[in-house]
Amino acid sequence: MLLVLVLEALCETAAGLDFVSIVMTKKHLRGTSDKEQRQYEHIKESAEKSGRYGKRATEVAARTVMKQHGRKKAAKKR
Repeated sequence: MLLVLVLEALCETAAGLDFVSIVMTKKHLRGTSDKEQRQYEHIKESAEKSGRYGKRATEVAARTVMKQHGRKKAAKKR
């Protein structure tokens, strides 16, 4: 509990974001590596910023990363 309070204090920014909003925005994709998770976050953020996919930015990012993950997994089996 103390650790959460310390993290909460450290995560407050000048923009007014609190700890809960920072943690809750990170969605971890099941079965993916840290690198794939970073790719997901990058694709999602750039899609949201450009407004290219509208409300579907999260879905598109997840599908893109999982498609690449599946291809990588299939290549390992060969």
